Amino acid sequence: MNTDDLMTELWAYLDQRRGLQPSATLVDRWLRERIDTNGGRGVTPELLYALSRAKVQWWDGEMLTAEPLARFIARVAAIYSPKSVLDPTCGVGALLHTVATTVGAAVVHGIEINGDRARLARSVLGAGATVVDGDALAEPPEILDRYDLIAADPPLGVRVPDGVDVPGIGSGFRGEFGHALTLLACERLSDEGAALVVVTPAFLWGSGAARIHQAIHALGCRIRALIHLPGGSVPETSIASYLVVLERGRQSDVFVGQYDPDEGHQEQLVANFRRSRSGPQPALGRLCPLEDFKGFESFAALERLKRLARNAGWKGAPAAEVITGHSVLGHRRSEPLAHGPNSCYLRLIGRPLAVLDPDQLPGSGQHREVLHLHLNPTHADPRYMVHWFNASQIGQATLAMVTRGAVIPRVDRTSLLHATLYLPSIAEQSHAIEGASRLTQIRAAADELEAALWEGGNDVANIVREIATINQEDRFEDWIETLPFPLASILWRHHAGGDSARERYEVLLHFFEATAAFLATVHLSAFMSADDLWREHGRELNLKLTSQRLSLDRATFGSWKLAAEYLSSASAALVQEPEQAERWQRLYGTSNRQVLTMLGRPELRAAVQRANRIRNDWSGHAGAVGTETAKQIHDELVELVHTLRGVFGRAWLGYELVQPGEGRYRGGVHHYRARRLMGTRSAPFEEVQLESVQPLEADALYLFDSANRTGLRLQPFVRVMPSPEKRANACFIFNRREADRFRFVSYHFEEESEMQDTSSDIEQALGRLHMFDAESSE
Repeated sequence: MNTDDLMTELWAYLDQRRGLQPSATLVDRWLRERIDTNGGRGVTPELLYALSRAKVQWWDGEMLTAEPLARFIARVAAIYSPKSVLDPTCGVGALLHTVATTVGAAVVHGIEINGDRARLARSVLGAGATVVDGDALAEPPEILDRYDLIAADPPLGVRVPDGVDVPGIGSGFRGEFGHALTLLACERLSDEGAALVVVTPAFLWGSGAARIHQAIHALGCRIRALIHLPGGSVPETSIASYLVVLERGRQSDVFVGQYDPDEGHQEQLVANFRRSRSGPQPALGRLCPLEDFKGFESFAALERLKRLARNAGWKGAPAAEVITGHSVLGHRRSEPLAHGPNSCYLRLIGRPLAVLDPDQLPGSGQHREVLHLHLNPTHADPRYMVHWFNASQIGQATLAMVTRGAVIPRVDRTSLLHATLYLPSIAEQSHAIEGASRLTQIRAAADELEAALWEGGNDVANIVREIATINQEDRFEDWIETLPFPLASILWRHHAGGDSARERYEVLLHFFEATAAFLATVHLSAFMSADDLWREHGRELNLKLTSQRLSLDRATFGSWKLAAEYLSSASAALVQEPEQAERWQRLYGTSNRQVLTMLGRPELRAAVQRANRIRNDWSGHAGAVGTETAKQIHDELVELVHTLRGVFGRAWLGYELVQPGEGRYRGGVHHYRARRLMGTRSAPFEEVQLESVQPLEADALYLFDSANRTGLRLQPFVRVMPSPEKRANACFIFNRREADRFRFVSYHFEEESEMQDTSSDIEQALGRLHMFDAESSE
């Protein structure tokens, strides 16, 4: 039977037994029954990967190396042309099978401590392989003394039991099992062999890292490469890890890079590794001394930092020139500094936070792990530095460059104090502080006047005149030009004026519906790109839609609002977890924290919720809405627009909507001609050149971070294209599924325009929600 037939058989098996046992148990039972009825065979790696692609859960599924990662490890292994291969933690055997078949090994051995899992691995690997039941660190007698290749993807975070003898260290090892495997591999490598082991970042800077590195060198081996595996690369964990490559020989510069499922990226990365050459970007490989390597994020942040500083025109200065003194609050070995006018404070653990006074830090124990900095007044103003650390992209990139740790990030004090700090001149800092002070005054004046309006006993007409003088220069039109075209085009229709109050508030209702649809599309696109997150949050979203009798198949304002509301809340909660920062930057395709924060702001959700309520209360009540009521509705919606203005600010300029066209791949970077879909200009759209470290699909829509050279591909619920009636560019939003096609509507013009589409991409996107339908109906 081929894999498709086997999957059909499994679905029938599960349907017959639904409700009798958990589905994961039933899948396990079906796999073992296949082995029993097929003479120890019957389960193939193709079948296991098909289960993974279909999101089928089974108890040993967590031991299955992700298929793209297994292929990448096999690509690296092929460099060594090994004749013998060992996987000391072979699990269900899929990684060992992929590696062994790719390299054409004659001897294929695996070790697996779980008997049932070992039996499954024997079926996957076939008669040409040997799977030994046992513990790799016990070094079963059945294995060889030397192997040309040792490949392992062990369970992360598992500790070595007390008393176990670890090669190169002995029985005093208290570290992780995966780290111990690197030493076992060094002991068993042939002269020209290599080991490829997935390890946690603690292998690089944990408390026992130096001891492990010394033992590797004592066993006659070196760390040849460290390939960063972003969070989510290893199934069932969002923590980043590394693929460490070990060879025999003396330690020299280490090759570092970053794994990506994209085949083109892998090919370029492996070619650079084979030739020990640097790529055009950190992800495609760099060479550096092992002792200088502080994590891949530091490499990437350093390049981003230099690019941002170059664009800003800021000069770099050694931290020693900017920081004249420092101490750690409450640290007995740190000489305390007196607080002074040039002091600022930086929280080092978790998400970094700078303040002018340590009492401003939130939470109990706020003085723990706080660095007190004395600044050189000729280089830095403490008030500016607080903003620089907390909000500026350059400050954030600097902190990312000196942050260590995978679970609880921590700013490395020594690295920060030896870094280069890119700052504007002290005069420019003063101007920025003055400008911020003026904005604070404007906000304070606005708050004061707003309070006076409702207190009574005041001359309201006089207050309104004062409001008009707060800021004489109206920059609303400029702000519209900073918005993505799907939003800006509708808002411009309203701003251009004309029409009755009712017609104008209808335009604003369309604007808020488009905003809900656009935001929902952004979050759906990010969550759908990560299978584990989508399994959790897609399921919950589907339940919420079903419980309210809503569906994206018939996408109403309420449907989009609920999707945006739920996913933005989930995003905001997880973005606040420091250990998740790298993953969320990758999912949303931006390192700009201002953008990620903006997308999850509660004020944004509240504004859309209120607009939806107004729409439900008043839309379609043409005969019941008088002129004065229409004006009141309009004015309330205008207030909500200003709320959005306060939330959005200019953030979209760092996360622009683009539509790539033709491109070329040169020197490890993708170069594209693209249409910039921002503001109201659409005849024609501005053409720009993009540099991207990821391949972009022609004609798809992306939100793109030019500073990071990455983006988020949007699901096809939003389209920008010429209107069938007007022959002018317009934004179309998915409206509903019809018999054999999909209906899109546009609010770009005075009269609603629609478009019919028959492409399959919408079907596929909706299918990601429908995969949970059976659970919603239970």
